[in-house]
Amino acid sequence: MVEINGYDIQLTRGDSLFLRIDLSGRDLPEGTDAVFTVKRSVRSDEVLLRKRFDASDEVVGIRLTSRETRLDPGVYVWDVRLQIPQEDGTMEVYTPMEYAAFVVLESVGEPVEDGDTEVTVDVQLAIRQALDAAARAETAARSADAAALAAKPYTVPSYWEYAVKAAVSAVRQAQDECGAQGVCFALCSDLHVGEEDNAFVRNLGAIAAAVMDQTDVPLMINCGDLMTNDSLAMAEWLKPCYDRAWQYLRPVKERLLLLQGNHDGAWGVYSAGNMGNAYKRNLSPDQLWQYLFRPQNGHFARVFGPAGTYFYVDDTPQKTRFICLNSHDGQWSQNEDGTAVWNTMSGGYTQQQLDWLIDALHVEADWCIILASHVPPTARLPIDYSRIRCTDLVRGVVSAYARRGAYEGSYTHDASAGEDTWADASVSVDFSAAGGEIAGWFCGHAHRDEIILGDLPFPIVTVTCAGNLSYDETQPLRMPGTSGETAVDFVTVNRKNRTLIITRLGAGESRQCSYAPLNLEKPNQLPMATDDDGSILNGTGWLDGYRISASSGSVSANAATDLTGYIPVSVGDTVTFTNMLMPEKTANVGVHFYSARDVSSKLLSVAGWDGTSGFPGTTWTYTADEEGNVLSFVVPNWEQLENVAFMRVVAREITGDSVITVEA
Repeated sequence: MVEINGYDIQLTRGDSLFLRIDLSGRDLPEGTDAVFTVKRSVRSDEVLLRKRFDASDEVVGIRLTSRETRLDPGVYVWDVRLQIPQEDGTMEVYTPMEYAAFVVLESVGEPVEDGDTEVTVDVQLAIRQALDAAARAETAARSADAAALAAKPYTVPSYWEYAVKAAVSAVRQAQDECGAQGVCFALCSDLHVGEEDNAFVRNLGAIAAAVMDQTDVPLMINCGDLMTNDSLAMAEWLKPCYDRAWQYLRPVKERLLLLQGNHDGAWGVYSAGNMGNAYKRNLSPDQLWQYLFRPQNGHFARVFGPAGTYFYVDDTPQKTRFICLNSHDGQWSQNEDGTAVWNTMSGGYTQQQLDWLIDALHVEADWCIILASHVPPTARLPIDYSRIRCTDLVRGVVSAYARRGAYEGSYTHDASAGEDTWADASVSVDFSAAGGEIAGWFCGHAHRDEIILGDLPFPIVTVTCAGNLSYDETQPLRMPGTSGETAVDFVTVNRKNRTLIITRLGAGESRQCSYAPLNLEKPNQLPMATDDDGSILNGTGWLDGYRISASSGSVSANAATDLTGYIPVSVGDTVTFTNMLMPEKTANVGVHFYSARDVSSKLLSVAGWDGTSGFPGTTWTYTADEEGNVLSFVVPNWEQLENVAFMRVVAREITGDSVITVEA
């Protein structure tokens, strides 16, 4: 038995094999040899089989006898290298293909004699340095044919069996607790597959599929960064990396929702001693579609946005919509030197995607919404999401949806970052009649496990990297060949008690959090507090280490206090503080009122809370606890506040758990 899948060869021990390597159109000089090798692994120095063949006529016939394939059953690697004579008498060696699998299966009965089971297979190999458009088209066609082959059953390594069994038991328990009022999906991110076989993620698809198949989990979200290539010399080299990643994920391919990350499609040119060109080149949108999105031919119908790089999927029986965003959406163009005008290693959201998201949020009243992107929409992690253009607008839109409110915001392009008017964006939404409920926003990129509460009206969940690049020092070192070599989560959304139960398979720990029921009357205004331009201040609604001058109204650094953005208020509103340090009779701590989002529109500053600064001499009503920490106040009906529209608060301390509510 001989089977060919792409370049991977699988045969029964003792079978003969004939490979026909077609190198037509390459104009190879007389004396060119093709050297076929089989090794135990890519990095192994031991060559188990080496055969040399003439390649001058541009067709190489490689015959393996039954004696030569009588290797011990197992997985090996094979490749072909071309030795091309040069005019100066030297030999130049080209490697026209990546290493591929050479799988030897145990034979049943006696091995057959040479020629009895001979199989002839045409394999198109293209010399990298001479790759032209015709060769690329032919290679793509053959890759498509290989992808059409039926997937072989996956195998779970023995060292994963106990962990898989434990994960199945935990997921089933979580599913039993919520019954029909729940939905479950798998979650992983950041495989970072490169040129070499990746022992850390090689089994990711198999172990995920083993749990999904036994627990009827319908979908798996991969939050991006399928690959990493910073110093490759040709864009064509990226395709084998994608092929390898898809090979790892083959057991879950039809259930996979794959997002674009900053590394996906970004590459560069290496020059000795200079890595300045790393990631400065980007694949075209057509190439990204071909490599990243086209293979996602799952049984769940995707509703793509105009760019084809973001989409949503409905799990109708569970009344759940998965909205998969592209945090690296932009306009593709090149400089004369081939570098990208706008580099996807930065990222952002376009007007098209924002408009599409607003439409995608329209679901029925009893539906659940799962958001996903590569980069987390929060500043509460040791990463900088400020490079992700228009994140504030996306945050404003989904926050308004969750609190059944309205939001307006805009973004003007940054020419210094390679942006033009295509990057301009604005939104204006009113979700007072919204129907569904957002259970959480799930992300990768941070290479660590985090659950961020209080930043948005729902949890932000990040998952550690599947590859060996964890940024969490509390996690143990990854070891290939163990059940800690990679990591994947299984998220159960319990809609009965609004709980996220996150079961970990692999490195790391299981987690759990609640996504609190919507409080439509008193939503937390802090995460939606804005800057002068209407965007969310600092992405969080507040600044650490700032104050406002009661006299001039200017904002300045002050290590002892924190400052909110603009929060809408009216005369008579009751403002309540939770989990904030607001001591009365304390310098710089207080509230500042404005008629508009502008420093010059300041109407009044009340500092100290006891009327010691800016106090107009009439009743100022507020409550405090026994330690003198202010808990609430009523916006006074003073003449100076007749046109009040916003307030900003200076506190001794604001944290991610702080809450500010405003009730008319």
